[in-house]
Amino acid sequence: PLKVVEELPTPWPRYQEIVTQFGASRKVPTKDDLVLAVSHAWSHQLHPDPLGKKAETVKKLTTEALKDHKISGEPLLFYDFMSMSQNPFEPGQPERSAKEQQDFLQAIAALPEVFFTADAVLHVDGDWPDLEVERTRDYATWRTLFRVPTGVP
Repeated sequence: PLKVVEELPTPWPRYQEIVTQFGASRKVPTKDDLVLAVSHAWSHQLHPDPLGKKAETVKKLTTEALKDHKISGEPLLFYDFMSMSQNPFEPGQPERSAKEQQDFLQAIAALPEVFFTADAVLHVDGDWPDLEVERTRDYATWRTLFRVPTGVP
């Protein structure tokens, strides 16, 4: 439900933490609901929006979509990171379980249908923000990688 998004901290938590906080029940959309699906690129491998910049844009776009569509049901949001199980992005988060991995693969297969049947698709462009950790560079030489003994050319 879109109302849940307002309660989330940024960066937005992954699916597994949302299930822990709000429960695993999912609403099957009805003809009266408004289904919004977010299409976006991931700027970083483990989290699509580590600085919360896309979150602001998504909130603004969903507000606009609600103004543009008169609905009698509930607004629902599909955002892959929060709608499908994810790999850990913070220390201490567990890996996907075998069941979560199976569900994830089924969700990947269903993505075309999700976007095709949504009432609106929100396309989010964004900058690729730099993270401090990405500025860290560590260089290795062949000698250190393969532990070449001293004196060997």
